[in-house]
Amino acid sequence: MHAKTRNKIRVEKDYFKNFSFPVQALIELASPFLNPSRVCGEGLTSDRSSSSVFFTGPLRHHPAAINVQARLQSLVSSIAATLGRNELRLTEALQVVKYSEGESYALHRDNDTEKDNGILQRAATAIIYLNSTLSKNAGGQTHFPNASSFLKKTKNLETNGVKYLKSSSSEASYYSGFSVQPRQGHVLLFWSALPNGKEDLAALHEAAPVLRGEKFIATHWFSEQPPIN
Repeated sequence: MHAKTRNKIRVEKDYFKNFSFPVQALIELASPFLNPSRVCGEGLTSDRSSSSVFFTGPLRHHPAAINVQARLQSLVSSIAATLGRNELRLTEALQVVKYSEGESYALHRDNDTEKDNGILQRAATAIIYLNSTLSKNAGGQTHFPNASSFLKKTKNLETNGVKYLKSSSSEASYYSGFSVQPRQGHVLLFWSALPNGKEDLAALHEAAPVLRGEKFIATHWFSEQPPIN
């Protein structure tokens, strides 16, 4: 894949001073409602072994969920503007996913363009890591085999405290490409759509098997709003 088409995978952390998500509250809210995870259009499949819940109904209106959605919208809007991308808006419901030991999610893309007539319903994805699996021996990385991270420093980004990770052999330890080790409260943001609106094939990703303990994440998807002329 040509370097210019590679997705820019970044970990956003400490975006503002004391910026934190109510991670424990989300875990506690979700836990009683977790059910085996399904793949959109396919239902239960061996490619995805985890349990999850969408925050709909009363969960959607819980203060912790509202807090997370507002913070994510603010964070992602600022990043999109800084990178010169179209405005992003929250779409669908917040989803909390639990991976127990041995569970994973095989390589996939967040859009199924064949079933959606080529339309990218999910232009970008934000993953909040609700707990840490700091040891690489614990597994649970989010892995992008066709992507690379990038290091870009500008005055604007440094002022906002955005942190970038530069890919190295130690960070890309799970096969090839780029991997993110879950760290509680950190956010991974990536685009599934290129600036021209076409699918970014570098957004192909997987949740590596959890080898020890468990892993919780919260995921939200974003649609890309066309510019107003």
